[in-house]
Amino acid sequence: MKKLFASRRFLPIALPLIFIVCLLFGSFATLAFPIIFQQRSYMLNDSREIARLYIEAPNETPEFDIASDMRVYICDRDGSLLQYLEPLVALAGTENVAYQKYLPQILNGEEICLPIFMPDMFDLVVLAGVSLTSGGNIVGAVFIAKNLKNLPEAAVSFAICFTVLYWLGACLIIAYSHGKRKLYELRQNYVDNVAHALKTPLSSIKALTETLYDGVEPDPQKQKQYLKMILQEAERQEHMVLDILAISKIQDKGFNFSLENVNAEDIFLPVLDKYSIQCERNNISLNVSDSISTLPQLYTKAECISQVLDILFNNAIKFTHKNGNIWLDAQIYKKHMAISVKDDGIGIEQDALPQIFDRFYKYNHDFNESGSGLGLAIAHEIINGLKERIWVESKPGHGSIFYFSVRIK
Repeated sequence: MKKLFASRRFLPIALPLIFIVCLLFGSFATLAFPIIFQQRSYMLNDSREIARLYIEAPNETPEFDIASDMRVYICDRDGSLLQYLEPLVALAGTENVAYQKYLPQILNGEEICLPIFMPDMFDLVVLAGVSLTSGGNIVGAVFIAKNLKNLPEAAVSFAICFTVLYWLGACLIIAYSHGKRKLYELRQNYVDNVAHALKTPLSSIKALTETLYDGVEPDPQKQKQYLKMILQEAERQEHMVLDILAISKIQDKGFNFSLENVNAEDIFLPVLDKYSIQCERNNISLNVSDSISTLPQLYTKAECISQVLDILFNNAIKFTHKNGNIWLDAQIYKKHMAISVKDDGIGIEQDALPQIFDRFYKYNHDFNESGSGLGLAIAHEIINGLKERIWVESKPGHGSIFYFSVRIK
């Protein structure tokens, strides 16, 4: 079914079907609804009441309030007109209704309520009929003819109803099909990217393992170096698989994004302790703004914010040269604050910024050879799950600043 919606053949099939459905609904709204649901009940009730009054006093005109758009025909079993009731206002379109055509049905005990087109007046008339019963025998019939509406008005009503329904249905189905196709293509690209990301390192692992297994390299130092390379590749692929599982869990709504009140220092202190050591090891200065120590209570999920900070700090360290700098800052607004992780590293080209949060996108392979290209995509999905925003500002050679918003209590 998903492939059907994503197929390019779907729209040529779906749009004609929508056309037919809208045609039926338009016809229903223009004719069936006003006739069946608005006219049938009270016109048949009026017919029965007139029949009762006529049987009680056949030589008198039934005292019944006839609407200005109605005509009443009372006839015997032969179809001869016994009485013809009409309002004071003359009404075109009902004088020549051929009620005798439906007399046999009434004489068989049936009741009718149906539309009749009057081509001479270009009008639409609703005819209701019931039997005239006396002493348990059917002695005639009572018909009520009502000019429902002028046909051009009905045609305009139908055209409006049909047009609105069709374009609304067409727009919805096109948007839905486009979304499904885009999702299908995204998944296909995702599978292709995963396969491509796994293919090269697995080939390297296989080649190195075969070399060791066949005993081609007798040097113990070389063997140890090969084993180290195998271990590094295996660890890299393990990280990538874990990242893939993490982003899949988030996108499949299997991740709990319930918010709670959190002390800011419970989030930032463990992260700063961890990355101050890594920055020192890489000869990078970690600068923490004074605002971080005075942050108010947050309304978020601590685990998610810690994971996003991990990703941003890892990226900042990866793309910053030795003796470089990383800054952590926070700006408080009304109900949110914007946390920023800034570095003075290589920066990002402007044409690469729109893709920076895409899965498997690697901006600079020289600096990011060991990365999976999923870190920022995971951060983006987490922030979206928290109903927050994440964005980046960068210039080549001047570093990057990654921002994300967090609600405050």
